[in-house]
Amino acid sequence: MRVRVLVQAVLVLVTAVTCGAGEAASASEDDAAGKKPIISADDHGNLMLQSARNGTVLVEGIDLVALLGRVQSMEACAAKGKLLRGDKCVSPIPGKEAHNPASSCEELRQLGFVSGVYFVQPEAETTRHVFCDMTAVPATNVTNYGGAGDTRETAGYSCKTIRVLFPKNAEGTKWITIRGSEPFQVTCNDGFVELEVQGSDFSTTGWIFSLETLNNWYKCDCSTAIGRLQNLTGEWYVGTVPANVKTMQCEVYFDINYHSGGQELTAEQVTRISSLSKSRSNRNFDVYTTSCDDDSYAAPRGHWIAVETSPGSSNFNTQDCTSGEAGDVQTRADEPLAHNVGCCDHTLTNTFDSFPFPLRACASNNIGGGVALSFSKRVLRIQE
Repeated sequence: MRVRVLVQAVLVLVTAVTCGAGEAASASEDDAAGKKPIISADDHGNLMLQSARNGTVLVEGIDLVALLGRVQSMEACAAKGKLLRGDKCVSPIPGKEAHNPASSCEELRQLGFVSGVYFVQPEAETTRHVFCDMTAVPATNVTNYGGAGDTRETAGYSCKTIRVLFPKNAEGTKWITIRGSEPFQVTCNDGFVELEVQGSDFSTTGWIFSLETLNNWYKCDCSTAIGRLQNLTGEWYVGTVPANVKTMQCEVYFDINYHSGGQELTAEQVTRISSLSKSRSNRNFDVYTTSCDDDSYAAPRGHWIAVETSPGSSNFNTQDCTSGEAGDVQTRADEPLAHNVGCCDHTLTNTFDSFPFPLRACASNNIGGGVALSFSKRVLRIQE
């Protein structure tokens, strides 16, 4: 029954095609006489057209068996979620396979694709396997995405390109370039660049600043922020007390360092890594500022952290929230006055070049309590 239906559909199509311009007049005559053209298949699978004007003629150029076979091939591809192109089942998503290339990286960016390696065929050109950098607008083709990253000379573009092109040898310390001519080493893990934040003298994942020893950041017992602070040491509950406070300006500066590939990364290298993506979906961490007892004052009053907008610029952008009140001074520095009272968390926003990796920041304490900066994880992962 299924074959018969397909045959009937093909016959209807062929009738429509063959009874075009050449048969228009005779078709009208036949219709008028009540004799419509008839098309059928002979014993050999050939299509035959019968009409009052031409009699019985062979319809050439159509192989019913081959046509039926192609329909069946299309159905087989469709069952796999693919399209039939030539004699191959290919992905319906452009750029994934050489037989169905995208017209450009920009086409893929507009379709919502992330940076990665795709097949692209610009007009009147051959299909190329390129790395599409979707962080640029319009998206750009990176044809020199390099090798497996085992040596400086075979540096890959990123951990992701190494994983895509050399999946059997993509883990561990690799040389990459990321928008630069000078390769550097990083740790690659499952296509992500993996870094480790170095932290402060009081925590491997955070920095803490207080107005005074007995009027410190810990007085509010901000449990969410404390939970992010790993490997607490020394008088972490106080952290650093700036020499000058209540200035409503940057009072103490601190650098944030990162290690990857067994070495400390330079600010320029971290900035290049940050260019892989600014999207939260492409990393495993966030960075926060946490204020305690700022009496609901916003910057420049209260407590706040500011992040340098670009390395060496001395231009700092404030990252702040208002937390409310938490009481007076403490009797002991290591005992809070309240639990989760007078606390607020602020997630760092994309206002500096190396986002989401702050490189240099400052703190200001202008009322009781204090402020902290913390990472949600110590081992940080990011990819394009």
